[in-house]
Amino acid sequence: MYACSCHKVCKIILFCQLKNDILEKLFHIEGPNNGNADISLVAELSPGQVSIVAVDNEKKIIHSWLYYTYAKNISQQERNLELDFFLENEAFFQQPFSSIHACCNSRETVLIPQEFYSGPVAMQAITLQYGYTNPPSIHSNSVKSEDAYIAYTWENTALDTWLQKFPLSIRHHSSALLLQASIHEGDYMQCYISARWLKVIAFKDGVLQLLQNFPFETPADAAYHLLNTFAQTGLDPKENSLVIFGLIDEDSSLYVEIYKYFVHIRFQENVEPFTLDEGLKEIPLRYYSALIQMAKCV
Repeated sequence: MYACSCHKVCKIILFCQLKNDILEKLFHIEGPNNGNADISLVAELSPGQVSIVAVDNEKKIIHSWLYYTYAKNISQQERNLELDFFLENEAFFQQPFSSIHACCNSRETVLIPQEFYSGPVAMQAITLQYGYTNPPSIHSNSVKSEDAYIAYTWENTALDTWLQKFPLSIRHHSSALLLQASIHEGDYMQCYISARWLKVIAFKDGVLQLLQNFPFETPADAAYHLLNTFAQTGLDPKENSLVIFGLIDEDSSLYVEIYKYFVHIRFQENVEPFTLDEGLKEIPLRYYSALIQMAKCV
């Protein structure tokens, strides 16, 4: 079992040699497993990353965390080949799991009120919003907390490759699970920082105002999107909270830039109802707390 002693994003020596350095291992922290435990996987597949937690269901322990990033500007074929190689050769994935949840974190999403939802409406909404001429397959999940459905594609996430390895995976969209786990009280915004993307979820008087994804290249880009979202939703950066998940540290250039404009910043570090395996306790919880929020709802 590996326990990381640093509090910054650190690179771990690979346990398997990936083919073309397309998929890079940043964290691989495994808890002990006697082979008989009731272990579930919750995996988030994004265009830029793969992040996975293993949950001991009987003991309610977050057992392991794996985090890998893809190289920039790779093709869908390269992403699929690399993930396939990784899943077939990494020993962690050869053990039995009691259940597997595959959470797609695609950017092409639309939230549709339940009363208006249908397959054709979802197809039209995705096509119009994202400018498809030949739209890909559209999928959807119910979001009970919002009386709505989230419609999405899973292009560029390599989810098809994951499903070839784990065909019985229960499929979700990560946004649907994060919405379900959110506290619907007060005025605040959540910001989930993943590889070169922001996911923002804004609430006012406990009511969802906005769910949106933004690409960013620089800290200034990220701060601009957050300020603009606060303005659009009537939130005040001097009065209302910004709750952050993801790989960010207080001495990072990204945090320093955001802190210039937002007074009430806090990290999402709620692990309940779970506890953490010893090997995870030295890693900042915000790095993988989004997956813990998803695991609460599966």
